Amino acid sequence: MTFRNPNPRIGIYYHKIDINAIYHGKQFGSNKIDGNGFYLGHKSENNNMSVVFKGEEFVALGSFEKSRYDLEKIDGVYEIELILRVHIEYMHFVVKLGKFDECRVECGLKVPLSKVSPRRFERTKCRVR
Repeated sequence: MTFRNPNPRIGIYYHKIDINAIYHGKQFGSNKIDGNGFYLGHKSENNNMSVVFKGEEFVALGSFEKSRYDLEKIDGVYEIELILRVHIEYMHFVVKLGKFDECRVECGLKVPLSKVSPRRFERTKCRVR
């Protein structure tokens, strides 16, 4: 997972990130990144984030979702949505601005989970709300 800050003046301190994994509207896993958090300076990126979802939750699918699952199983690529709730604080150079925000980030992933599928995982741009 890569986080980018394109802003030339403001840095972002990430305090906590809650992540939910969703398959066709049904949550099947969750995880969090917290602890000491991390700082992302102006015009920089961090791609050292790794998150694992085991999918050990039972997901009840309706007939529509089941038919989509069957198509994805044939294709070997599954559509999974990640929803991140990110707790951040803004910094201007070395001064904390004291503003804590929680923003929502939505990422639509197409995950190849089949040895048959020739597709590879592709980078996804996420929407910040």
